[in-house]
Amino acid sequence: MATRWSSAGGRTAQELGFDPAPLTRAVEEQARLERLPGLGLLELTAPTEEAVAAAFGYTATLACKPHNRPALEEAGRFFGRLAHLLDAVEDLPRDRAAGAYNPLTATGTDLATARRRCDDALLGLRMAVDELDLERRALTRALLVRELGHAVSRAFAQSEQESPERTTKRPADPGGLLSLACTSLSCCTCGIYRPEWDEEHDKSCCSRFDCSGCDACGNCSNCGECCSCCGDGCCCEGCGCDC
Repeated sequence: MATRWSSAGGRTAQELGFDPAPLTRAVEEQARLERLPGLGLLELTAPTEEAVAAAFGYTATLACKPHNRPALEEAGRFFGRLAHLLDAVEDLPRDRAAGAYNPLTATGTDLATARRRCDDALLGLRMAVDELDLERRALTRALLVRELGHAVSRAFAQSEQESPERTTKRPADPGGLLSLACTSLSCCTCGIYRPEWDEEHDKSCCSRFDCSGCDACGNCSNCGECCSCCGDGCCCEGCGCDC
């Protein structure tokens, strides 16, 4: 299955004109680094950071905005770091119980330090996004920055509540695919989709629509159409106030 997915991904990359070599090299480099002792946490996340930076950077070409490439690559590095760290945090209880490799245990990184690394990466991601030439900046912030912040909070809250007894009874999660899929769906629907374990799952559509963070722009009384689902005048997108 992995071979078929890899081949399909390679064909898609060719159609887009994207060289997938940085991604395949990252996989090989990651495996090599995990066999070495004494590495720091950010040394272990580096291959993921560079792979995602390459993917993010190429979107500047697809959008015909080559001047965005440096900031996109920077955003990709921070996004890659966050993805790697969140995967490690979510897998930590199971990895400890099974004696499996985890970058946090391998580097002696506790959850408090990992959270600081994630918070720093979120700040870096936000600053990189702010440098981009975007037509819909608020939407990008909502889908990329704010939802990723929610994912960080959920991952650490769940990890801190996990007990060893509960962990040993949980079925194996192959690569966190399920968690990543739920996070992606929540992100791409601006929070309307919520997985069953989410505290907002049983609430109405309007309650689940995530307009958090919009209050920072102050008075947006002319933005009634921006959140027509909620009907509360929240300026999520299109109001021109760049909130």
